[in-house]
Amino acid sequence: MPLNGMCIYWPGDTEADSYFESNHLRRRDDLMLRVDRSFERGHRTITLGLLPILRLQKDEIVDENNQTVLVDGSNQLTVNINIGYSYALNENVSLRFRYANPIVFRKSRPDGLTRYVVFYGGLTFRL
Repeated sequence: MPLNGMCIYWPGDTEADSYFESNHLRRRDDLMLRVDRSFERGHRTITLGLLPILRLQKDEIVDENNQTVLVDGSNQLTVNINIGYSYALNENVSLRFRYANPIVFRKSRPDGLTRYVVFYGGLTFRL
């Protein structure tokens, strides 16, 4: 949320008030650990996994008084569940799809990394 509950650049704009402050954001370090389990059957592979992401320190921003401040709630844990599907077209080419959804959120995300659903697909070639 904005530091003082309302956007300082567009006062009275309720839509702008809903964004996290990120003026001169200094994003801090993350620690990630992907845990996957794959199940293969013929040309098909299904993968289930967890991706916990821990922000190790609080992010920093510059507030309306031009002071650097730490963003409360930005050094917390995010956990994503994911499901993948892969189909081998032949020995060297496969189609891959992955769906991910967060189940634990950080309280504050000034970096804008708020995603409720991620889905992607791709074609993989082995050389």
